[in-house]
Amino acid sequence: MRGHFQAVHLSRLWPVTVVTETGTYDVKDGVFTHRVVTEVAEASNALAYLRSAARRTHYLFEKYNCRYWEVPSLDEFTHVIIHYPALLELLASSPRPQASIIFDTHNNEREYFETVAARTPNRFKRAVISKQADVAERVIQKARGLIAATISVSESDRDWIESLCGSGVRHFVIPNNLFSYSPTKWTGRKSILYVGSLNVTMNLQALEWFTVNVWPLLRKIVPDVEFVVAGRDPSAALMADLKRKGVTVIANAPSLDPLYEDALCSLIPASSGSGGKIKVCEALSRGVPVITTPHGLVGQPAAIADCCIVREDPAGWVDAIRAQVERGHRSTGEWDDQVEAALSASYFGNSIKQISQYIESR
Repeated sequence: MRGHFQAVHLSRLWPVTVVTETGTYDVKDGVFTHRVVTEVAEASNALAYLRSAARRTHYLFEKYNCRYWEVPSLDEFTHVIIHYPALLELLASSPRPQASIIFDTHNNEREYFETVAARTPNRFKRAVISKQADVAERVIQKARGLIAATISVSESDRDWIESLCGSGVRHFVIPNNLFSYSPTKWTGRKSILYVGSLNVTMNLQALEWFTVNVWPLLRKIVPDVEFVVAGRDPSAALMADLKRKGVTVIANAPSLDPLYEDALCSLIPASSGSGGKIKVCEALSRGVPVITTPHGLVGQPAAIADCCIVREDPAGWVDAIRAQVERGHRSTGEWDDQVEAALSASYFGNSIKQISQYIESR
């Protein structure tokens, strides 16, 4: 999604081409047109990790079968933005490109993979996942002589990538806030909301943690609270399980605005630092308070983090939600002003201008 938002903004200045596993798109004035319709099938997690170990490649490179993408010659472009360390593998099999390479890290992958590994019970799986941190850094260091600039979502992520790149590389920080402030009016409903793709492992793990450790106790203490889960492509088994637990599931909602209008708060019980970045700002932009684990705020600017309620243990989560329900209003004017200022200062549409200015200067 981050790459698509970049394409939307940059395409208002220059023609942009986006290459993904679903094909190649031309982008002009924010409009995407499918040019090459070659969709590459996604591999299973287990197969991707096995191929990664055998071929000494990045897990995501195998997960999305990147070697089979329809990648045009990089020399057709003046600048190429490459997303994730995995896609730097595409440079290894090509002659040195004439284009200037800008690398968008998305995450500090050492922090990310080690966090995921730490929460994986199986010792063998834990070792395999943890190893990906080394793989990612090896891929970056192998390609560092080709990288002219990097993009990170936070100062800490920038420090990580800066340590892996050679001298003369420009480093930009562009927070992952894709939303400007556009608050909804609370309907007064005692609804707590979880939003996330319901076919993504990390989201399912976060949801399971909440429904097992927090939700049963919360229902006893605050019986009139309603828990709503909204997301893409939930399985029939997941929907049945959540319904049995007293959870309302909204699958593939055409718009989230009505759900945010009902929401007293948005929940981000993240177990890693990846999935929460967009969800935090999406909820705040709708004027909805966010309750999150510390992992849900990894990579966020301090001003965004200061707008959120941070709890780690189940009891803390129950107390925070209970306090939100019992106070009788969703937010205060002071908090609304704080959120608006934080979002305005970090809005992606403004910070991406750093990259357009950099491109124009070269």
